[in-house]
Amino acid sequence: MPGRSGGYPGRVLWLSVILMLSVNTRAEWHLKIPVSPEPPWVIQTDTGIEGVDLHIIRKMAEDLNFSYTLIPCPWARCLKIMELGQADLMLGVFKRAEREKYLAFIEPGYLLDDPKVFYLPTDSPVQINTYKDLRDLQVGVMRGAAYFRRFDQDNNLSKIEVTDEVQLLQMLSKRRLDTIIGSPTVIRYQINRLGLKGEFRQSAFRQSSEGYSYMAIARSSGFIGQLDRVSGWIREQKERGYFRTVVDRIIDSGSDQD
Repeated sequence: MPGRSGGYPGRVLWLSVILMLSVNTRAEWHLKIPVSPEPPWVIQTDTGIEGVDLHIIRKMAEDLNFSYTLIPCPWARCLKIMELGQADLMLGVFKRAEREKYLAFIEPGYLLDDPKVFYLPTDSPVQINTYKDLRDLQVGVMRGAAYFRRFDQDNNLSKIEVTDEVQLLQMLSKRRLDTIIGSPTVIRYQINRLGLKGEFRQSAFRQSSEGYSYMAIARSSGFIGQLDRVSGWIREQKERGYFRTVVDRIIDSGSDQD
């Protein structure tokens, strides 16, 4: 989960803001939660929004007694909404110094971040055995996503920004990119969903995980006073193996229709 982005039609997304409202008349808090449609974390369906994050949000809301409104948005926009103080809580955020200016990251991190892998067409002659092999390649990335520090800060690479992994895979399939970078959990899910199994291979070079994905509270939110309470809840669920169980169930099923 390096950071997430979504490229679904705005009309459908913003209708979901109205539909995805939890009702709890006894809730202590009502939170605005931005979510970026990116399967398997956030899955846009005909009836609303599902996915790993929604399972976690529902359980957290029940256990900690809050209601919520979801705000679907592309990943970069979700971060901006948090920065502007227009939302309260966000999931799946990779810790970065520049983000800590407006986000309070809740310890502990709740899911170990995937390694970062480069994908190429199966029949591509390109070989990526070391980081230096990325030079002169057109590398597809998601706008607003964080991958690993050396890559994120390297302005000498040719990075082509798009809004989600579906676009990345489609562009790679059409040879409009030399390679794309992504997390195996997400890329595998999308390859299977798009019927592109066998079309791509992973490069020999990959970047091992840099740590955990976090939940974060906007520093401007009144909910910041509940940080220790949320931290205790995350710690308890992590010890129970809850987060990993939700991810594995949805990945293995290829959907969230159970």
